[in-house]
Amino acid sequence: MRRSRVCLLTLLTERPATIITIAFVLAAASGCNLEPAGPGVVNPAAASLGIVTQPGDAASGVPLGVPPAVEVLDADGNRLVTDQETVVTAVVGSGQGSLDGSVSVQVGDGLATFSDLAVVGIAGDWSLEFQAGTLPAVVSASFRLRAGPVSLSQSTVSVSRGSIAPGETAQLTLRVRDAQGNQQESGGLTVAFGTSGGTSQGTMSAVVDNDDGTYGASFTGTAEGTATSIVATINGEAVTSGAPTIQVASGAPPPPPPPPAQSVLVAEGFEDTDFGGRGWYDIINPQVTAAEAAVGSSSLVMRFGEGAQFVDGTVGRHLFEETDVVVLSYWVKYSGNWVGSQVGSHPHEFYFLTNLDDAFVGPAGAVLEVLVEQNHNGVDGMVPFVGIRGRRMWASAMFTDAAGARYKGDWHFIEAEIRMNSGVGVADGEVRYWMDGELLVDERDVVIRANAGEEGMRFNQLLIAPFIGVGSPVDQTMWIDELTVATERGGG
Repeated sequence: MRRSRVCLLTLLTERPATIITIAFVLAAASGCNLEPAGPGVVNPAAASLGIVTQPGDAASGVPLGVPPAVEVLDADGNRLVTDQETVVTAVVGSGQGSLDGSVSVQVGDGLATFSDLAVVGIAGDWSLEFQAGTLPAVVSASFRLRAGPVSLSQSTVSVSRGSIAPGETAQLTLRVRDAQGNQQESGGLTVAFGTSGGTSQGTMSAVVDNDDGTYGASFTGTAEGTATSIVATINGEAVTSGAPTIQVASGAPPPPPPPPAQSVLVAEGFEDTDFGGRGWYDIINPQVTAAEAAVGSSSLVMRFGEGAQFVDGTVGRHLFEETDVVVLSYWVKYSGNWVGSQVGSHPHEFYFLTNLDDAFVGPAGAVLEVLVEQNHNGVDGMVPFVGIRGRRMWASAMFTDAAGARYKGDWHFIEAEIRMNSGVGVADGEVRYWMDGELLVDERDVVIRANAGEEGMRFNQLLIAPFIGVGSPVDQTMWIDELTVATERGGG
């Protein structure tokens, strides 16, 4: 490996008192050239790094509005202004995603400014870490990443009912998202809804801008016919993620009744795709199949394409009555080649969120997110676990690759119970997890309400959003069936 050093060229200008010193990196044994220093190059006099300008004004996929600047310090804590060779590299400190642009910058006069650095990933709280060879790394202050530019392929249209009778009305919703699936947080776009194909007729109301990245309208049936697609445009360009259908037909089923007044808060059998009609929202092109079913005639399909961070479609979110206790139960089956993420985090599968956040909060930015998922234990395979505030409660047994009692390619009945602790900071919260009736997690000392202001925190939302931050290693699929959220354990 060639050792880099600095070659100084001093020029005298017409002003006698002015000297311009130009530093070049010497990357060869002799002679100066203009090759930049490589990552890990550090000036021998450098002792530490310091952040001069904290990163900020962050939108996913767009260069930071406030680009970070990092200085190289000498042993006395002063900027090493003679340093023209140290290379500083930015990496993700916290957050789900990656960095784009110039992640490695060679200092000039001891200062490195990351002028085109962009953060690409899931909206929420992020930080950056800056490294330079063997110098101690420094971590930036936390900053919030918001949604980036509008993506026509990620923005989604949904309808509250797939079939209505003449004179009845269905609600239409457009959720505007960026390329990473983050929902926009404000309005101001020109949105239009329309129909395409089919012979069902109806009238469309004016579009309502909810100023939160969602736009709504209503469709009232006027004449029966075949199903027609609901389409939308954003600033005159067509949304391409897929168009739900609606049919105007006499004898259309009425809206679903409210959930029964008992311990069951959410019940979903995945028998059809009218999820909006059953209280789901933030829906992204869910898919059901009759080819696989644990109960009834079909199940929810969630497929990761190779390299994909997100599955092809999900039912999204469901609000429920606020409660201190949730019991999630469902049937699950994984494809024979299922390998998850093959890293010590992800795939995320199910999230519980609370009444301290709004209905569309991103999990990474939530006051509390409870994760119920199958994750790699870092040693020998994929193990179910429940995660709360950084505490990872692993099951005592794992899904297996080979045929047997826990073979991943068979249907299994999962139950996860989470009970809030009795008061802020009191370690008496409870977490239990069963697979096929066998208790695999039993923790009785969990702190869920942990901070001031969380006295009234209660569960009120389920989010189904499978996610692999590093991208799926293979094309793999999971199926979910007969899901319930309740306040007490039932059976399967």
